[in-house]
Amino acid sequence: MSQLARLTLTQLVRFLRAAHDKYQRGVIEPGTAVGALAAQPTYDWVKDK
Repeated sequence: MSQLARLTLTQLVRFLRAAHDKYQRGVIEPGTAVGALAAQPTYDWVKDK
């Protein structure tokens, strides 16, 4: 018997909701500062020389 055949509709719905919720928590708005890269200075003064 296939493992997929053992999955009930309720289990599938719960899994998909959990996956969607995790995805939504991981999405950030464009332009949001994230981690060490956001801490890097922009070297605009280099362009002026």
